[in-house]
Amino acid sequence: MNLAVALLADSAIANPQDGKLYVLGGGISWIGAPSFPAVHPAIALALNFLFAPSECGRPHTVEVRLLDPDGREIVPAFTQQFVPPKNPTDPTLPSGWVNVCSYIQLRFEKPGDNAFSIMLDGQEVASLPLRLIQIPSLAGMAAQPEA
Repeated sequence: MNLAVALLADSAIANPQDGKLYVLGGGISWIGAPSFPAVHPAIALALNFLFAPSECGRPHTVEVRLLDPDGREIVPAFTQQFVPPKNPTDPTLPSGWVNVCSYIQLRFEKPGDNAFSIMLDGQEVASLPLRLIQIPSLAGMAAQPEA
């Protein structure tokens, strides 16, 4: 198994029929908020796994945990069991499996380094960071006198 893509985006859709990820606003690594706790409206984690022919045709389990800077889960873990089919074009080639985990109205208690822990069959295959930073509010900046 190879995790070919793990990408944070504003939104994404996985199409298992063509094996493609349709991504909008991809490449997120940080989110700014004027104060904490902060609620972020939406973020998507797009995933593309590639499986060797010997790994196809049997069940696998993907699990994603969003962890705060203290290692605590922010939301319940996403878990899905699936069976990747053999490559329909050539069964001797790797076969892909795409999926998107969408998160709506995420609440972050404090700034810091969060992480999406991506596990396959009980083993972590990637940890994707998401840094939360406190930034000045635009309203507050407009009220500042010029120097």
